[in-house]
Amino acid sequence: MKTDLEGLEKLYRETQERLVQLEAGQQENYPQAAIISRAHESFKPIRPYYSRDALIILAGSVILALLTVWIADYLTRKPDSKAAFALPEIHIYNPAAKEMLDYPQPAAKPIEQQHNFALSSPELRELSGHQLRTLLKVSNLKAKQLIGCLLSGLTLEEAAALKKQHIDSEHALVNIGGASVRTLAISHSLLLLLQKSGGHPAWEGDNPSIADELAALLACAAIDSGLTNPEEITADAIRHSYIAYLVRQGLRLSELELITGYLEPAILASYRSYSPPQQGRGIDDIELHHPALIDPELTNAS
Repeated sequence: MKTDLEGLEKLYRETQERLVQLEAGQQENYPQAAIISRAHESFKPIRPYYSRDALIILAGSVILALLTVWIADYLTRKPDSKAAFALPEIHIYNPAAKEMLDYPQPAAKPIEQQHNFALSSPELRELSGHQLRTLLKVSNLKAKQLIGCLLSGLTLEEAAALKKQHIDSEHALVNIGGASVRTLAISHSLLLLLQKSGGHPAWEGDNPSIADELAALLACAAIDSGLTNPEEITADAIRHSYIAYLVRQGLRLSELELITGYLEPAILASYRSYSPPQQGRGIDDIELHHPALIDPELTNAS
């Protein structure tokens, strides 16, 4: 038994030596494995993802169907037929007989002119204070006096007929006669301009063509000013700008004619769009002098 035990020990040692040799020298010849997770019992059954696969198949089928329809439409498309033109029938008539050519034609009755009785409402240009100052700077003495009168409530005809006896230099007032009798207060700048020509306008009020001459002077000043659309800068436009300035301050339309003279009812009513949404104010509650006339450079003669 002792001999058998020694043999077993020898065999065990040899086996241990071979195991050490295998682990030391031939480890790279064996596959290496690492345990990621231990084996455990799964709580969910293992089965294919039927819902996911069904959606993939459905999407692929739709895309394939659309692609098939597009290819079929492209291959079977017919060229557009040209638009058919309907040619009108051309009738050829026999030439008129000689006696028909010599037949006297009745005289055609003239068409009566149709008059449009609609009320015309021309839109006048409203000039800003800066534009009026620019116009005054390039104007001569006559044009400056005219613009000052228009910005004080006078019409072109009333300014053309203005004489020395109508001007009260002591109280800075102008007495207007005619159909619209009224007394207007004038600014200090306009009074100084009138004094440059002897306390009266620089034109003769008895001249019947003075209104046209003043309108021509105003047109020349409008061109020299460099303002856009100078043909729109007229005496009526300047007067309209002054009326709009008064109404925007809240002046009652019923008192507007005390400054401007008679206005047609339709024209007077058209200025309601300039009136602010508040209770109307009287003449004594507003500023009557236009800001363009309050300029130290205005009285410089040109």
